[in-house]
Amino acid sequence: MDFYDFVIVGAGPAGLTAGITAARKGFKAIILEKGKTAGPKPRGESFRENPFLRNLLGDYFFDNDCFQMAGGLVFHSPGALKGAVKPGKKTLYFFEWHTFIRRLVDLAEDAGVEIKHNANVLNPVLKNGVCTGVKYKAGNGRVVQVNGNAVMACDGYKSILGSYFDVPYDKLNCPMIKCLADNANIDVAQTPDLQFYFVGNGDLPDFHDFPPCVVYGFPIGEQNG
Repeated sequence: MDFYDFVIVGAGPAGLTAGITAARKGFKAIILEKGKTAGPKPRGESFRENPFLRNLLGDYFFDNDCFQMAGGLVFHSPGALKGAVKPGKKTLYFFEWHTFIRRLVDLAEDAGVEIKHNANVLNPVLKNGVCTGVKYKAGNGRVVQVNGNAVMACDGYKSILGSYFDVPYDKLNCPMIKCLADNANIDVAQTPDLQFYFVGNGDLPDFHDFPPCVVYGFPIGEQNG
């Protein structure tokens, strides 16, 4: 039976960041990922710089793998009848998801984190009501148990561990649709601010039953978004 300081379920940004941070502090960490590769499907993402992210990802990622923009935010009411502008104060960094995940995977492996793919977590291992490990089905069909000082559920909005402990994901999560758009023709020079459009119920002519939502588009470089 294997034992680790940290047993982390999910090789998304949360799980990889947890593994990197633990390993850099000298702890033994393992990440269990049910997919063949780390992270979800490719898409665009963004964040504002902060010292933790700069230290985690390094200068190269910010300076070479990101599209930088210092624009503000523009919010449009339903029907775009009114708008409100919030000036930008910090640089925004936009990037393609696979570039971000690949960077995190490289850092995790460099730090000595063990990453197991095709590891489908089945259930937690409990001792006196405390989660001390997990059981997972490996790619060869064998059921394996790993224990640790700490178990972290970083497997997203349908977390196996979270669901086991009755976390109400249907109430906590906000449904989102994300995609990576090529040739989006986003001209940052003409529209330097990020645009948010509030869409009311029935406002979309071809989708009358579509619920109220916010449409958010942003550039990731080369007129893609």
